[in-house]
Amino acid sequence: MFQQLLPAPCVEHACRQADTKFHNSVFNPLVVMWLLLWQRLHGAAPLQAAVLDLLQDLPTCFWPNPCKRVRDWQQSGKGISGHSAAYNQARQRLPFSVVAESSDRIFDQLMAHLAGICAPVSRRAFLLDGTSMRMVYSPALAHSFPRASNQHGESH
Repeated sequence: MFQQLLPAPCVEHACRQADTKFHNSVFNPLVVMWLLLWQRLHGAAPLQAAVLDLLQDLPTCFWPNPCKRVRDWQQSGKGISGHSAAYNQARQRLPFSVVAESSDRIFDQLMAHLAGICAPVSRRAFLLDGTSMRMVYSPALAHSFPRASNQHGESH
């Protein structure tokens, strides 16, 4: 479903617009976008867990033009390292504009899909629970929502 929502050509187009070139590698931009999403869907899972999932479950269509390492892995089963350093470097190199454009496309595609399933409504509402976003500090907000505290004192 991920590749229906975000096909490889869309990510490649976003990279070209950002004037970013990536070497053909295990952690190409499409794989990095999937792993970022995977981590989020799994409760901010650590990098190591995302890389291990990649090695076990990611289909070969994530590499339309596989590098030698991926080809060896696909053909002979010669394993790829489970270390997360290369993934960490690849996600840091991925420009924010590529992540934003890809995320917007996924959102738009999901909304279009839901429009066909859900009954028509005059208004849509999106609820944010505050666990994944931080507000900019303001004295009024700090007064309205004071710090949480427990037996050890106030939180940061």
